[in-house]
Amino acid sequence: LIDQLSRDGFDSIVVIGFHLSHRVLDYIELIKPSVKASIYFVEESSPGGTAGAMLAASPYLEDTFVLVMGDLVTDFSFHDFYHFSTGLSADVSLVTRITDHPEDSDLILVSAYSTLHQFSLRLPDRSQPMNGSTPPLGNTGIFFFSRKFVLSEVKTLPSDIHEIISKILDNQRYQSRNYKLCYYFTSELIRDVGSITRLAAVNDTLQSPTPSQRNRRYRLPALFLDKDNTLVLDSAASIPSNISLIC
Repeated sequence: LIDQLSRDGFDSIVVIGFHLSHRVLDYIELIKPSVKASIYFVEESSPGGTAGAMLAASPYLEDTFVLVMGDLVTDFSFHDFYHFSTGLSADVSLVTRITDHPEDSDLILVSAYSTLHQFSLRLPDRSQPMNGSTPPLGNTGIFFFSRKFVLSEVKTLPSDIHEIISKILDNQRYQSRNYKLCYYFTSELIRDVGSITRLAAVNDTLQSPTPSQRNRRYRLPALFLDKDNTLVLDSAASIPSNISLIC
């Protein structure tokens, strides 16, 4: 993750830890000479949750920043996501993908213009409500935030950012604050390795062509077939000789 963020142009990276933090710090010191970005380590005095961790790191945070959960394996363009979010002037933006384990995921409903509609937290009994036949969109653990949003909304510790986002979307009294909460959909490789089983599955995926096929940094040839007058001029399109490309 540190290599990817540095490669994508982030010049400052803050790592936040608590359990076995000395081992994380030792690793950071080991890789610092080979990483272009400046790396800072913040050790929490007690676990503050995902939102509390951002408060602990607040002296290092710029006006807008990306939050990445540390148990992810990705082949993802953080550069594109960051500029997408700043282009929308988002207060919060989160990366979504079609999840293959919806029963164990925070699920997301979206609206037009890249805005979030609902953020359903993972239920303890794993009985997530599905939205009919719509493929379930899951939260990936990659976020964009404005520093102002974090300092305004994180009030108590420990605090979970997923709960804060869900509460803002569900609670009408927040609407007067006019937060802009957005989503960014991708099919790029993003996997969490929170268990040994998932780690094995991710290792298998990394050996397949999937990462390079779905990465925005690599351009691959593609063929588009369309008959709604976007790419082809529709003239009795069932007869091949009557199809003309619009070039």
